[in-house]
Amino acid sequence: MPYLGPDVVDLIFRDDAPGLDDDGHPNTVDRIIVGKRNSSVTVSTATEAKGVAANRDNGMVIRYTAKAMLPFDDDCLALTATCAIRHDGRVYELTADGIPKRTLRGAPDHVRVYAVAEVTTLERGEQIIITPTFGRDTTGQPRPYGPPLAVIARSVTPGNTTQTIGDDGAVDAADFTIALDIDVPIKDDDRVTVRGRTGWARVAVNLEEWEGRSTKVVLVRSRRGGRR
Repeated sequence: MPYLGPDVVDLIFRDDAPGLDDDGHPNTVDRIIVGKRNSSVTVSTATEAKGVAANRDNGMVIRYTAKAMLPFDDDCLALTATCAIRHDGRVYELTADGIPKRTLRGAPDHVRVYAVAEVTTLERGEQIIITPTFGRDTTGQPRPYGPPLAVIARSVTPGNTTQTIGDDGAVDAADFTIALDIDVPIKDDDRVTVRGRTGWARVAVNLEEWEGRSTKVVLVRSRRGGRR
């Protein structure tokens, strides 16, 4: 077998497992082949952190794009787009099946794979305040709010701010899209204070295949009215 390079990678196969997880996805179990030597891994690009609007509503991430030459053996030939490789402590998800490469004379040479890794970063994180609400009691009176909770959002994207002037006075509307860690306690109609503005939350759960990337995406809309 030809010499490919000095790198050592782990192969991660995601085998099917019985049942579904808590989110209704088919279970898988990782099968890891450790220490595949005679490999060559090149990280070709590393993008800037991107915001929620540009990155599937999932917060700030850095995206690394890699290509690798792996030994031409049964393990590497079995790699598919559902698999991953681990190199230098970072897991790269394959974007396609492994591609067997041969020399011009037809001799086995290597298996080529293309992969990406997306890593969350809080370098542009921002503090927000969540105040739990509990609806109204049987008489229609609002129940007391819960204690405020300060959390660091993965990212905050400001929406358009508009002002309308009419018979009812000036009305200012401000929207924000906020990406939070999946375990942050927040629900619809909780109060959210961000950048000095307080509004009401609408919460959606965004599930990702990337480890540690699932988030809660919160739309906050606040209105401020004028006087007649």
